[in-house]
Amino acid sequence: MLALYLHLVSFSPTHATIRFAPAVVAGLVLAAIVAATMSSASGNMIGTATMFTNDVFRPYLNHGVKNDQKEVWISRLTMVVVGVVGLGIALTASNIISVMMGAFALRSAGPFAAFICGLFYKNVTKRAGFISIVLGTVVAAIWIYVMHSPWGLSAMVPGGIVAFVTIFLCSAIDRRLGVEPAPEIQFENV
Repeated sequence: MLALYLHLVSFSPTHATIRFAPAVVAGLVLAAIVAATMSSASGNMIGTATMFTNDVFRPYLNHGVKNDQKEVWISRLTMVVVGVVGLGIALTASNIISVMMGAFALRSAGPFAAFICGLFYKNVTKRAGFISIVLGTVVAAIWIYVMHSPWGLSAMVPGGIVAFVTIFLCSAIDRRLGVEPAPEIQFENV
């Protein structure tokens, strides 16, 4: 009985589809899985390239100068780098779901605090937002790749906690030093 239970526990939905569904249904289900994975990957690659080009390359590396030809080239180069890194991860990873969860945690742990505090807390400084994004992401990366997600806890939790503590502490320090808070977001037609 235990052997049957262990066999069923290790049985994935993909294996069940291939084994029990008619060939046409199995083909459609597996094609849908591949299509969903490809659309997520392409969206992530384009998003990463756009964010790098608009938020890092143009303001810091190109000194604020808008150059469409150069930005398209940088965007394409970024997509190639992201694709190669993704391919390396795919070839070494054993579970796509854990890879996607790790990518989500890395992408969200740091910026989440800056986003929420930027909307609802009026005393956030630009430097505090930047430092919280960096520290939250670094903590999430350490949690995933160095500590191997202890207790099965998502890296969003420690990364988010560090990001929130950092944004409040750094904003308080900056405000005491006379740094003005970041301008509030102004919504149009609201």
